[in-house]
Amino acid sequence: PLPPSVLVIGHGFMGTNHVKNLETLQKENAVQIIGVVDIDKNRLDSLNYPTFLSTKEALSQLCPDIVVIATNTKEHFDVLKTIFQSGQH
Repeated sequence: PLPPSVLVIGHGFMGTNHVKNLETLQKENAVQIIGVVDIDKNRLDSLNYPTFLSTKEALSQLCPDIVVIATNTKEHFDVLKTIFQSGQH
């Protein structure tokens, strides 16, 4: 069976750590990183995953099993609102 797919939203300090940990799990076939979102394109340039500048854009193209929200805490509500409005929950 396929491992659960993961979308990481935010690739700053915490998001970078989450991606590194998920990559370890990915090597064990426990998850599959299908995308990373950040509003700063420079943070996405070195990644080997599909990247997006907005959560809405990512969710229009992907259907993740798991979403990791690694944005600034004050942004969590807006990110969750976008996820719920996408119908993917």
